[in-house]
Amino acid sequence: MNKPPNKRLIINKEKSSIQKRIKMFFDNIKNIAEYKTNDIQSNLITIYELRTKIYEELNQLQHAYLIILAAEELKKEHKEINIWFWHPEQTSSLGYTDLTGFCNDKVILRAEVTTSAKPQGSIDTRMYNVLEKLNDYPGLKYYYVVTKEMKQRAEIKKRKHNYNVEIRLIGKLKRNIVSKY
Repeated sequence: MNKPPNKRLIINKEKSSIQKRIKMFFDNIKNIAEYKTNDIQSNLITIYELRTKIYEELNQLQHAYLIILAAEELKKEHKEINIWFWHPEQTSSLGYTDLTGFCNDKVILRAEVTTSAKPQGSIDTRMYNVLEKLNDYPGLKYYYVVTKEMKQRAEIKKRKHNYNVEIRLIGKLKRNIVSKY
């Protein structure tokens, strides 16, 4: 069995962990954003700190939660799967997919999840690479996206390259927030 070490997915435990991380994330934003002056240079440094300190965590939180949503959906469909492993840190170069479902020692399915909204530039290239990688694995394969635009683009790539990967839309990460900008 080729299971990544220490990456077993226990959904309720991970949801709780993500909720705690989200609270710390917002606390961190609040602490950084409270530092305001009339000095443009200082304010730009604050903006830089916000960007560098929160960008990666923002992406990781969304990615981890969407993997859990995918696992919950797939768990209902594939009751024979009794072990779930995940790899939420987005280091797919290690040869692991975001989500892998096992029945005892046999891999039944693999899934990848993206938080990207638009298939442009490097995102489009990454989509091709992920679909290519997924297609090479045996068993059932799923690619989860968060926008219709990403789903349409993934379906085009699937047809063009004859990939045996199911493309699915997941998550409700948008809400109507009125902005001053």
